[in-house]
Amino acid sequence: RQLDKIAGERKGSGQEVRLLAARRDILAELGRSDEALLLARQIVRLTPQDPEYQAHFHHVLSLAMLAARFSQNDLAMEQLEYYFTQPLPEDNINMIKVNPFFRSLLSHPRFLALTKKYPPDKPYVGT
Repeated sequence: RQLDKIAGERKGSGQEVRLLAARRDILAELGRSDEALLLARQIVRLTPQDPEYQAHFHHVLSLAMLAARFSQNDLAMEQLEYYFTQPLPEDNINMIKVNPFFRSLLSHPRFLALTKKYPPDKPYVGT
């Protein structure tokens, strides 16, 4: 209820995505996976898809982490594959490998294909 009150007070101030992200994280910590994933998808849709706009891809990675955390492996892989289409991702494939949220994906065939397509020891140019 407090988040609803704050959201109402700040509506139109350009902070909607930040408030939704806070709510997403709270719902995830409470184990309310469906609501958290719904908000995460909404946030990705709300952020500009400009490759130069890092916030969009940050939220894509957040959605991938939540999806993996809640055993939505296909959704997680879709988001990771999209994440690596950007020119300069924040995290390389090794950072993804050591992130505990992605542990369940390490043996997934699509993840193994990503590790071959984007090896960390070669210069990265995006797709």
